Amino acid sequence: MYTDSRGRGLALGGVSLVVMPGQGLRGVRRRVEEDVQRKGRPQMIYVLAGILDLVHKTGSGEVIFVGNVENRVNALEKQMVDMATEIAGVKVVFGTMATMNIARWNIMRHSQGRIQRLRYEGVYGAMQKEINEAVVEINRRVTALNNMRGWKTPFLHSEVCHRRKKGRMRFEYWHLVDGVHPSGKMVGKWSKMIEKTVAQNLLKLEEREEQGVAALEESDSDEGGEERFSRTVAERRD
Repeated sequence: MYTDSRGRGLALGGVSLVVMPGQGLRGVRRRVEEDVQRKGRPQMIYVLAGILDLVHKTGSGEVIFVGNVENRVNALEKQMVDMATEIAGVKVVFGTMATMNIARWNIMRHSQGRIQRLRYEGVYGAMQKEINEAVVEINRRVTALNNMRGWKTPFLHSEVCHRRKKGRMRFEYWHLVDGVHPSGKMVGKWSKMIEKTVAQNLLKLEEREEQGVAALEESDSDEGGEERFSRTVAERRD
C-alpha cells in the first residue's frame, strides 16, 4: 500500500505500507515501478494519494487552487488510468480522498513561520469551493474506475464528506487536525475500512483465479480450446 503523508499511522495487518510525504501520483508511480523491479510484481497494490495533484504549492509554500476544476480532475484521472493500465501484471486499486481545508493549513503553516506571507488569504473561500468540487468529482471517477476493473474501493473520504438531502455535500473539516492530516481516531477508522476492503478484493482475486482454472480445464479437450481460453483471459484482464 502506497500513501502520501495522510497514511502515516495506519495499522494494517499483513499489508506492507509505504508512506511518501509530499508526493503526488507521479512520485508514487515512480516508487511502485522501482519496487516492482527490485522486489517483483505484487498481485495487487493500493494507492491512497492525489490531493497534492489537485492543488498548487507556491514558491513561498502557500497552497492554493488554480486553474479549471474540470481540467485538473481530468489530468488526475488520466494519471490514475495510466497507472492502473500500464504497470504490467500489477492490479492497482485507488482509495477515495478526503478534501483539505486550505485556510487552516496555510494559516497554521504561517503561524509556524513556514510561510512568510499569505498572499491569497482573501480568496481562500472561493478556492475551498473549487477544491471540494474537484474532490467530489475525482472520487466519483475513482469509484467508477475501480468498479470497471472489478475491485472494491476504500471510501476514505466518507469520514469528512457526507452527502445530505437534495444531493448537497457536508464537509466536516474538524476531522483534519491541521486542515490536511486525519485525526488519530479517523486513522483508526481508515485502518479498519482498508482491511475490510483488502479482504473483499482478495476474495474476488481468488474467485477470478478459480474461474480461470475452470475455463482452462473445460476447454482442454476441445479443438481450439487454447485459443478460446486465451480470449477469455484477455477479456477478464484488468
